[in-house]
Amino acid sequence: MKVYPQAGIDRLFFGMTMPEVRHAWGQPEEIYHFHPLCDSLEDRDVVWQYANGTELSFSSSDNFVLGTISVSSVDTELEGKAVIGKSILELKLMFPGLELDDDFDEFGQDYILPELDVSLWVVAGKVDSISMYPDYDEHGSMKVNQQLIEQGG
Repeated sequence: MKVYPQAGIDRLFFGMTMPEVRHAWGQPEEIYHFHPLCDSLEDRDVVWQYANGTELSFSSSDNFVLGTISVSSVDTELEGKAVIGKSILELKLMFPGLELDDDFDEFGQDYILPELDVSLWVVAGKVDSISMYPDYDEHGSMKVNQQLIEQGG
């Protein structure tokens, strides 16, 4: 699967509706709902999980269009490079702009590529998953990379 930073992955692009995602990838294996704050139940996410290690999030704050993509499949490529399972050293050699965002000790570390809106979750010194986020304009609206969508990725 090819990652398109700030745009999507494979045939999935930020801003797609649930029916559009279902048409592109089929029915997810699991669907669950997440309420981040007990006192704000109107704020919620619907998360779809696929057998290939992909997790898609549709948030109420984005009118339930595709807004976050996380993937843990070893065949995922970021800028033409397979990164899942790579060590931190290998990752830093591939992406010199890599920054440590958060360190959760034995639970893992969150490294980011800020210019790409990409997060790399590292557990036991190896990349476990990649999370991607869309770009937003100055008004807080999600930017959709229409040109990439029209080209089919």
